Formats: sequence, C-alpha cells, structure tokens
Amino acid sequence: MASLSILVVGKSIEILNVLKKSIEKKNDWKAIVSTNYFEAEKLLKNHFFDLLLLSSGIEDKEEIEIRNTALNCQPELKILQHYGGGSGLLYSEIEFILTKKIV
Repeated sequence: MASLSILVVGKSIEILNVLKKSIEKKNDWKAIVSTNYFEAEKLLKNHFFDLLLLSSGIEDKEEIEIRNTALNCQPELKILQHYGGGSGLLYSEIEFILTKKIV
C-alpha cells in the first residue's frame, strides 16, 4: 500500500505509542498521536491525513466532536474505530477501510 498519514487519537499515551510503533513498521506509513480533542482539532486543520484512527478511552461526546471536526476539515477522510487485537488485525482494518468506497 502507498504512503499513509494517520492521526491516532485516544486517551492512553501508552496504547497510542504502541499503535504508532506498529503503524510505522510499515514502509511509508506515518502516525501522529493525540490525547485530546483540542490538539486533534489543530492537527486536522493544519495537516492532511489519509485516516483518522480512534483508539480507546474517548468519551462519546468527544468522539462526536472529533468526527465532526475531521469531516468538516477533510470531507474524504476515512475514520476507523480501533478496539485492539494486535498489529495483524490493525493492518487489515486499515487496508480494508482505505479500499472501502464512500457511499
């Protein structure tokens, strides 16, 4: 798969660092992590991302705000809710969501 820029948002910096490390094991995949809405909002307004990956710990209201901001800033942005399960599952989820057509 071609180069990817992924914004990973969640509450646990330990989990985010593991996700970042796993993502960046793939050639040309880059990840930026954020633990709060305001930082994520700034990143979405100032950088292009291929994918927004939502990790654990985000409260419902904050998740809705992040999703809305993401789609307002980048309407074609793919959003993936990741629940865990290892790097193989993560890679499969990313590849699936990026090839899925928006209807």
